[in-house]
Amino acid sequence: MVGGACGSAEGVGGVRGEGRGEGRMGVRGGGCGSRFAVGPVFADINLGVGYMHSWAAGVIYQRTENGGVEKAANLGHPHFMPNASFRLGWDGSRRNDLPWTIHIGPEVYLQYPYNHIFLPHVAAKIGFTYKFKQR
Repeated sequence: MVGGACGSAEGVGGVRGEGRGEGRMGVRGGGCGSRFAVGPVFADINLGVGYMHSWAAGVIYQRTENGGVEKAANLGHPHFMPNASFRLGWDGSRRNDLPWTIHIGPEVYLQYPYNHIFLPHVAAKIGFTYKFKQR
């Protein structure tokens, strides 16, 4: 079985950049994907775009006109965030009438601009979905 869909917001997330001294928050959505299923086992391939906003983790200082130093506003930096993911999973509702699915897989996303380049990031997607309302 093959299925596909495009649109809708995928999620909102926040993360603290390890070793980079910054915090990030992103919104992903507007993606397209396909699901390939054989019985209860499935594979998802997804492509999407999103928005990431990053902030320095500490206080930012700037030079004043008279040569002194003062604290500066930390408004952060906006970033374009294209992403792709591949998930393998098991859907309990396909054969056993169980109202849940589990999945695991990698996600790759790019942060732009970052020093005028696309900075790649890799994340693990591990999930559990419980369906409250059955069809």
